[in-house]
Amino acid sequence: MPDNPTLDELQREEYELRQELGRIERALTSADPDDLDELLSRRIAVQARLDAVLALMQAAAPPTKGVITRSARKSETGVDIRVGMDYVPTSVYHLVDPAESALVIATVDKKSAAARSAPATVSITSYIEGYSARKVDVVTREMVKSTEVRQSPTLLPDRVKTITELTPATLHVEVHDFTSGTKIDHITRTVWLLARNSVTTAVRDPDTGAVTDLSRYLGAYVTPNAPAVMHFLRKVADYHPQHKLAGYQPGAPVEDQVRAVFDALKNETKVVYVNSLVDFNPQEGSQSQRIRLPREALDERQANCVDGTVLVASLLEAISLTPAIVLVPKHAFVGWQVDKDEKSAWNYLETTLIDSGDFQQAVDYAGRLAATYEKQATTTGNPAWFRRLSLRDLRTTDRIWPME
Repeated sequence: MPDNPTLDELQREEYELRQELGRIERALTSADPDDLDELLSRRIAVQARLDAVLALMQAAAPPTKGVITRSARKSETGVDIRVGMDYVPTSVYHLVDPAESALVIATVDKKSAAARSAPATVSITSYIEGYSARKVDVVTREMVKSTEVRQSPTLLPDRVKTITELTPATLHVEVHDFTSGTKIDHITRTVWLLARNSVTTAVRDPDTGAVTDLSRYLGAYVTPNAPAVMHFLRKVADYHPQHKLAGYQPGAPVEDQVRAVFDALKNETKVVYVNSLVDFNPQEGSQSQRIRLPREALDERQANCVDGTVLVASLLEAISLTPAIVLVPKHAFVGWQVDKDEKSAWNYLETTLIDSGDFQQAVDYAGRLAATYEKQATTTGNPAWFRRLSLRDLRTTDRIWPME
């Protein structure tokens, strides 16, 4: 590669690196244990180079900003409106704090900056036609500073259930003179609703280009109280040496309980690994993939790496263990703490081996993955190499609850 590669050269290298990553990923799924460390080292080296190439590409051709909807009547209304999401992650949208990422951001000018004709008090209403309720805020202009209003109108659950593919919808934002009730502005904008079974781990603000990490919302897919999960625990208990699932209790080895989960999934559901990662989200800077809820994975008897991770995590949380969703580049697996102490050690399980390996192989494989990627995260200072999302932290600190 030349010292100053062109954008075309970078794009060709990106393609080749992604092809190489695909070959390594396929080799990893059936690797001999003696070859695993070498393959992981190659995978890290190729991923690091790909990250560098992507950074060079971004510098050579920055992402194109979306077309921003702003009112042509701002000079009259004293209200500036912009859209914060082009693509709406319907599966976790209701969990995202508008302070972090909002669908609509309105700025109400202070009195001294607003036109004399601009009303002193305005109401701002936003809604997605046919898919959401109306969100209304009433703002009185302040003397010394402008006021920012961030809105994410509530989606209607019965309508969201119908969204199985990328779907266009119309966003409306209305501004009224609160005193007279007169509508003084009304803008519309097409937004895209991502499928309800599309999990979004990052979204990009179309105006600023800033990317917001949403990976912690994967915790919403861990559903320990879902009827299908609770029902399956009866089968799990049959695979425990003492036929009981006691969580962190004296005389109840944790590994025996995790092994029972693995064996029950292997023998009762015969769940098989499928590489169903493709999702359609064309927004630059956004990352998403299709995901099955635990009840869907149990019913369909198939799972990709994320499906399997949230399924096993659901079963572990249901028996009062502390699981974690572990994210490494292009992959996910599950972890669990060996005892109830928050500072206790973690063990790991590779869920894609449920159909093709035994419990010890799945534990050994995941343990080596974790050690390799955690070391890389420490060495580079880049946490994206290894993220361990403890369900205890997601529930207590981030307040992310099961979606069903």
